[in-house]
Amino acid sequence: MQFLKICYSLIRRKSYNRNSFGILTTVPINYFKSKCISKELLTTNTPNAQLIHTENDDNEELFENFPILETEKFERHIRSSLLKNSDKIIQELSRCTLAEEVLSLVKKYINVYESNHVLQTIFVLRDMQIVFERCHGLSGTKSNKFIEHLYKNEEFDCLLSFIDNNLNSFEPECLSYMLLYLNKLGISIEDHLMQAISLRVRNHLLDNFSLDECSRFLEVIFTENSVRPYYMTLNIIPTITSQIDKCETAEDLGYLTVCLNKLHKIVTYKLLAKYKEKTIEFLKNKKLKATDYSTLLKIIMFLNYPEWRNENVGLTSDCILLLKTEINSLTVNELIILYEIRKLQLYALCIKSKVFFKNQEPGDILNDLQRCSVKFLQQLEETESSEISIKLKLFSSLIYFSSPIHRVQFRKDIEKYSKTCSNYNSLFLLRRLFSYVKISDAKLCANYWNLSLKLLCQDESTNNVLKLCQNYMYFNIDIESYRHYKCERRIMRFIEESVREKTVLFPATISGYLSFAMVYGKNGKVLKLLIEKFAENLTQFSAVDCLKLSHGILLLADNKNTCISPTQIKTMKKLLNKCTEYLLEVEDNNFSHNSMLLKASVLRKDFDNIMTENLLMKYKEMEYMSSKMIEHIYFIFLMTSTLIPEVINKCTEYVIKNRNNVLAFNAEKILHLCYYLAYYPINAERFFDVVTDIIIRDRERLSGLAFIQSALSLCFFNKLPSSFIKQIFNVEFLEKLDVELANCYSKDKYPQKVRTKMMQLNRAVCLDYPEANVPWFHKKFVDEFQKKFVNETENYFPQRVKQYLIEVLGKPQYISENILTPYGYHIDFVVNLNNKEEVVSPNSTEINRRVALLLLQQHAFTRFYTHLKGKYQFKRRHLEMFGYGVAIIHFNEWINLLYAEERLEYLSKLIWPDYLKSSINVHKSGS
Repeated sequence: MQFLKICYSLIRRKSYNRNSFGILTTVPINYFKSKCISKELLTTNTPNAQLIHTENDDNEELFENFPILETEKFERHIRSSLLKNSDKIIQELSRCTLAEEVLSLVKKYINVYESNHVLQTIFVLRDMQIVFERCHGLSGTKSNKFIEHLYKNEEFDCLLSFIDNNLNSFEPECLSYMLLYLNKLGISIEDHLMQAISLRVRNHLLDNFSLDECSRFLEVIFTENSVRPYYMTLNIIPTITSQIDKCETAEDLGYLTVCLNKLHKIVTYKLLAKYKEKTIEFLKNKKLKATDYSTLLKIIMFLNYPEWRNENVGLTSDCILLLKTEINSLTVNELIILYEIRKLQLYALCIKSKVFFKNQEPGDILNDLQRCSVKFLQQLEETESSEISIKLKLFSSLIYFSSPIHRVQFRKDIEKYSKTCSNYNSLFLLRRLFSYVKISDAKLCANYWNLSLKLLCQDESTNNVLKLCQNYMYFNIDIESYRHYKCERRIMRFIEESVREKTVLFPATISGYLSFAMVYGKNGKVLKLLIEKFAENLTQFSAVDCLKLSHGILLLADNKNTCISPTQIKTMKKLLNKCTEYLLEVEDNNFSHNSMLLKASVLRKDFDNIMTENLLMKYKEMEYMSSKMIEHIYFIFLMTSTLIPEVINKCTEYVIKNRNNVLAFNAEKILHLCYYLAYYPINAERFFDVVTDIIIRDRERLSGLAFIQSALSLCFFNKLPSSFIKQIFNVEFLEKLDVELANCYSKDKYPQKVRTKMMQLNRAVCLDYPEANVPWFHKKFVDEFQKKFVNETENYFPQRVKQYLIEVLGKPQYISENILTPYGYHIDFVVNLNNKEEVVSPNSTEINRRVALLLLQQHAFTRFYTHLKGKYQFKRRHLEMFGYGVAIIHFNEWINLLYAEERLEYLSKLIWPDYLKSSINVHKSGS
């Protein structure tokens, strides 16, 4: 009965029918945990215990099992240890160059075949398959061509029959390799022979456990998308977990890691902690060396699962850094694995998780990674038959984190690669490069989406359509002005047909369809149906779905030509809030998921509520930090103006402790956040020194905007090094900046943003660092901005304040308004006072004190711990340097004053905070 319940749950997890929509997004794996893991390591039955959430938390991708990572060296070791006696048959097999030659030897010698001959036959066929795939540029489902060819030969059937008939005579180790390599050839685990071998190996492991045999066994059986692998391993799992304490060699740790990877859905926090302790022990005792790179790669990838990636960045970085001296020894595939793990997810979803790109650590290894990528890329460019996807992966490792100055060349390279893309795999890789480099060439964009449309016409599988939906939306976000209407219509037609035909749909499918239909759909009925189904099954959707749908709502702001109504948009926001509430009821301590939910609320501009505030405050409870979490926190806190000192301090402390691992991109982010929120961290002196060193180290990788922002932030805290001033205010830097701006994509936004920040830095250096002798060269820029500012500013608030000021001061002549100071600061109103604190006219010679009244909206203040943001504190500081006393008129405070007397008193206290008398008119002067 328990088995039937789990089967039913898993079926519900996988899909739902349009009529019933029974969905379940969390794998009901606790049963296996309770059955398979020792009580000491099991956290599921402990009150208030934390379980590792098994749901994917990546934005654009999903994440699944990594390959077993047998290197050529490892392959040779296998064959030399298994095939010690090289007889005539093995030698003849080794000399074969065609599959037909191998099969003819099978036919010739099958009557005298032994286990070593069977293994050698499978090994040789596997070698030929690899060569075949490389020569034909095959991957994924297309790689089945080789095994399909083998199945057409009677000799291959004869070989499989021989194995089947002689299972009992083969050694268990031999069977485990047969199982693994027959599966690599393309024989499904559901095949009768594979099931028979699996049972034989499983039974042997129960009696005589071996980690290496177990790793091969699990590698194969978990390719089956069902509950069966868990039941086959039910009695083996406790033995696997007990091996953590028994591991003595790097090789054993590698085998153990493969086993735990396959079982990662039932790994608990305590079990993971125990595994990490063992790994740390190996590192400290130097049992793991750089030469053990195969084991290190397995560890790195296991620690990189989304469920626990951010908590383990430190250990992952230690393992990557250990690899540093052996980077040049890695093969091209191992290098790509280090940079990005790529594997087919269940349901044939193509997934990707980048170790370095996702973690953005350790910074120390970036140069080595990129140098090796250049080496391999140059080699592959000389090989016409090399697969385009490998080139694109290597190329991506070069352009991410590279200087913006290289983007012109990168665009030319992308144009070249786009001409050779011929499948979905390379197409999706290329889209990421488009987005990063910001390709604005309409012809190149059209060619890309024309190819997408062509592939879509050839292959309309749901998974590929879903990925195209997501890719198109991200493309549209990154390159706002581009639309490919034919592609939109084709995708929408597929979505409409899928919904109408009542096909089985996944939760992710509904969110993917709905997000696309909201933005580009023209069929109101289909959109209504999708919204209804989303509403009916809110509890079945994930944080990823919330983020995906919020991206759709974000795009609606720039796309008015859609069938969704304002009422439906409001409904979607309410539904997403309810979905978020449910997800937090299930689990609110997964900070990666929390960050995703917060990002979603920011994207749909729906974060002014108690739920979001509670989520933000949860960051105070976070016990770990990472560069990726810093990136999340930066975006969320910046967009919501949130100031929570405890969280900012955790970020700055992390940068200090991990100065060699953190890249300048992230160090600059947290520095800029401190300036933006005007927060002086508790470890400020050390933080500013460290972040300055990091920025100097990675200077060439930073954009002009990032470098200028970092200088402006340091200037705000009076920590700007003279070297930064010299680097920025010189002809060479300004020329580089002009080149960067000339080649940027968003010419209507980015250049303006850079020039504004440059003006602010120029002003701050002139005022705060006069000894640097930097000239003020932004007067014309400020004058043009001031004209635009005055024209675009709403007048109701200033006019109402002015009316009350006249009542307070007595005459309108006493008020100076819209004042532009030297260095371009705008002041709403200025009141001049003599030494008796009497109001005088702006032209009076008796002026003793000037009060600058600044009208500020809520966006000028931080949330939670409320005070003026850095930009406005900078302004106040500089106005005080000009001799003004600065008083802030807060819009929210103003509108809360209901009576005229209250507003008059409010203004009087701002002007005369220390001299307020009973009558508000006593301070008037006739001068």
